[in-house]
Amino acid sequence: MNDATSPLVRRVAITLAVATAAGIAIAAFVLSFSALWDVATRVWPNRHLSWLGPAVVDATILQATVSLLVVAHSAKPGERRYFWSLLVGAAATSIAGNALHAITPPNQ
Repeated sequence: MNDATSPLVRRVAITLAVATAAGIAIAAFVLSFSALWDVATRVWPNRHLSWLGPAVVDATILQATVSLLVVAHSAKPGERRYFWSLLVGAAATSIAGNALHAITPPNQ
C-alpha cells in the first residue's frame, strides 16, 4: 500500500489479514490436535485422558512461541536458545505425530 491509501482502507486490510491468519491458525490447530489425539488414543486407549498428549504438545508450542516474543530483545542468548530448542522439539513432535497419523491405517 502506498501513502495515498486511506487510514480506513489500511485498517480494514490489516484487520482482514489478522482475522484470516487467526482463522488459519485455529483450523490448523484443530486438525493437528485431532490427528494427535487419534494417535495418542491408539497408544494409550484411555480416551478420557489421551487428549492430554496433544494438549501438552500444542501448549508447549504456544508457550515457547510466546516466550520467544518476550525474550526477543533480551541480551541473554541462552534464554532464546532454550525457547528455540523447546519450540523446535515440540514442533518436531507434532509433525512426527501428524505424519504417523497419515500413514497409520484407521482403526477397524
